[in-house]
Amino acid sequence: ADVEGLEAYLGVMAKLVSEGDRDRTHQRLHLLREEYGAEYHVTAMFPLEPLMRLYCCKICASLRGKILDTVGAFALTPHEAATIWARLEATAVLADTPAPAAPALAAPGGYGTPGMAFYGSHMLPPAPAATPAVADLRYQLNQVEDPAGQYPETLAFVRLLNRLVSVSMS
Repeated sequence: ADVEGLEAYLGVMAKLVSEGDRDRTHQRLHLLREEYGAEYHVTAMFPLEPLMRLYCCKICASLRGKILDTVGAFALTPHEAATIWARLEATAVLADTPAPAAPALAAPGGYGTPGMAFYGSHMLPPAPAATPAVADLRYQLNQVEDPAGQYPETLAFVRLLNRLVSVSMS
């Protein structure tokens, strides 16, 4: 039920951001950053940073796919698309080498975590142990999605790439 609720919330958020008035979206995000920035560590990367941190946790593939769809919705300008791409690289979504493991959050379906992460201007140290990266899409595809015969995360990643490219070209 929790996963379904989060997926529904992310779907509504993505729809509002991608199909709503861009100026109003930017104004609301700016107001959130001003109002809650210091208290809740809301930075210029909000809401991208919390979404990417959740993506790096051990959660089910369908929720990981919804997170990628929501992240893609925030690519409204070429600058934002470049920021999202840089964050994907930092998250090691297509990691060449395994990264340290992350603590599990709740649902099964993911595994591991990226190495160094940034939260605002603070660098977070890597977690101990060495297992496949949670954000490594290839691992998720081969070990989680393929055996299940469902590919929500991989399809969402392709949609995200299409969105980033199309926004960058505009």
